Amino acid sequence: MSSMDEKKVRERFTQDLETARKFMEPLHQKMDKYYEMYRNRWGDEDVNFRISDLYAYVETVVPILTNNRTRASVKAEYPDYVKHAEGMTYILDYVFDTNNWDYKAQRIARMAEIYRSALVYTGYDPKANNGTGKLTIVEINPRWCYLDPAATELEDSSFFIYAEPMRVSKVKQMYPEKAKEIGKNKDDTFITRENKAGQWFKQWFKQIAAAFSFGNDTMTRYGEMLTPELDEQEKRKNAVAFIHYWYRDDEDKWRVAYFADDVFLEDMPNPFWHERLPFDIYSPTEDILSALGIPMAEHIERLNWEKNVLLDTITKHAKKTVNPPRLYNISYLGNINPSTIKGEDDNLIPVPNPDFAPLNSLVADLLPPPLPAFVDALPDRYHSIADIITGVNDSFRGLSEATSGKEVQLKQEAAYTRIKTKVDNFEKFVKSMAEKIIINAMQFLNTTTTFRVKGDYRRFQDMINGDDTPFQVEPIPIGKNEQGEMEYDKREFFLYANPNEWTRLDGEPDGEGKEQAQKAYRILQFTVEIEAGSSLPTSRMARREEALELYNAGAIDQQALLEAFDYPNYEEILKRMQEAAAAQQQAQAEAEMAKQQQQMQMEQMKMEQQLAMKQMEHESKMQQAQVKQSKGQPEQPQEQAAPDLASAIDRLKEIVPELQNMSDDEIVQLLANMNRQG
Repeated sequence: MSSMDEKKVRERFTQDLETARKFMEPLHQKMDKYYEMYRNRWGDEDVNFRISDLYAYVETVVPILTNNRTRASVKAEYPDYVKHAEGMTYILDYVFDTNNWDYKAQRIARMAEIYRSALVYTGYDPKANNGTGKLTIVEINPRWCYLDPAATELEDSSFFIYAEPMRVSKVKQMYPEKAKEIGKNKDDTFITRENKAGQWFKQWFKQIAAAFSFGNDTMTRYGEMLTPELDEQEKRKNAVAFIHYWYRDDEDKWRVAYFADDVFLEDMPNPFWHERLPFDIYSPTEDILSALGIPMAEHIERLNWEKNVLLDTITKHAKKTVNPPRLYNISYLGNINPSTIKGEDDNLIPVPNPDFAPLNSLVADLLPPPLPAFVDALPDRYHSIADIITGVNDSFRGLSEATSGKEVQLKQEAAYTRIKTKVDNFEKFVKSMAEKIIINAMQFLNTTTTFRVKGDYRRFQDMINGDDTPFQVEPIPIGKNEQGEMEYDKREFFLYANPNEWTRLDGEPDGEGKEQAQKAYRILQFTVEIEAGSSLPTSRMARREEALELYNAGAIDQQALLEAFDYPNYEEILKRMQEAAAAQQQAQAEAEMAKQQQQMQMEQMKMEQQLAMKQMEHESKMQQAQVKQSKGQPEQPQEQAAPDLASAIDRLKEIVPELQNMSDDEIVQLLANMNRQG
């Protein structure tokens, strides 16, 4: 870049900074004040009793906001890229995990509740992970940011300035060609017009030092000696202000320039394919007229101070009532200064001439007048007013009486009307981050990368070792079972993918920069969806009670029940239960088979008895017919042909109707069994 371009950037930076300072410096002072309030280092020093309602509010709301991770999923606009989107969802979860998002979310939520807003930078660090690179999520302190006062949305700003305190050695390593200039004039005074851009930073540090320091002398609080903390200038003496200056060019595109204090480092176009500002802002309570939010401390600061004054007055009155002061005769001291004698702070009242002092004037100092009856109820009233303002009550805190976890959850859900807005704003914040992360993944992850992600590999069984897929899945072995078969982890698996390849068209060369970005958008058309209410707090006890009810109703199985209770080693327990159930089922099947065989034998015996009785009846009838024939005239016997087997079986079926449903072979076998038994 030519010197003329550098001068132009400096002039614009100075102009934008001057505009932003008028808007942000009063807010920065309030941020310092509210941080002191959160730390309980605020208020009138004459008030001994001091408690921070802001601290109680923040530490109650933040865990509820971050108790459940906000779930973002990637969706494809076209059917051909559904698998790509599914793989990108796992990669997105991987990025959140590797950046300790569950922990950072707490810091971000806490910072936003104290300062009114919090910011995050999403980018890529090529030197991380031993040079393999990493998609990064970095929390940004709004105390070091200067925003466009005209913008109500951060992305609609005309500029954004972030002054990051950074080690001098690190900046020199990043810009070795500027090493001699960086930090050279750090302790000098900027007096020239050209160095005016750097002077603001020293003035900034002085303001912060004045806001955070307690003075040069030690001070006493609650009987303890406290020394003043280091001011910001002392803390940052080995650092420079690494300034990120984002601004829009003549084509309304984002550009970025970097400074180290007043040393110009470089200026470049937006390096990200998404072409947006790589910063996102979270405001728990949004301000419709500003890109920043509305701090809760503004609503409860005066109320908190009044409560502290009241409680301090009640405490002092109680101490004086329980332990009233005593009179001390100092008339015999002569020329000794009465101020050198222990006074009222030590529960003694010096009286120079007790003989001439009116008794009623002395008694008035001994016992304080009684407080009005309503004073004791005032602290609870202040507490109730604070609950109305913040939306935090006993049901919200889980202190309300209830007979079951389900009742607790119902009461808490009724109290979550105020926090629901904060949850919606947090989900919008995560959605904006996720949209940039997936584009960064396609831009910077240009080689096959290993992602260890959470999930059950079995849903991708058809993709394992598959070639015609956007990514590959490999299960994680955890050992062999009793049968010697390899078992795999069902909670995590390895995913291998190259998101950069997904942006390429078949038969076209690899593009770069803007052309590649347009190609990615044209091909993939990814969108990010936030699971509704995914970060809403849930009662663990109520969820377990609900799971037990569903299990008893047969709506869920044993595995779902154990997962709801998050029981340790539930997979082994489930395996033993399945083996016991299989053994019981086999025993029942064997018992049922034995019962059926016994029933068949009984039916066979009954049928054999019926057949024998029918045969006996038939033989009896034949004998009777022969007797009758012998009494008459004898007839010449006629020679008859011996009946064949089929005719005999048909004859038996006529005699015994129960044999109609049996086959010829079954009847022959039955007759053979009867002969053997006979």
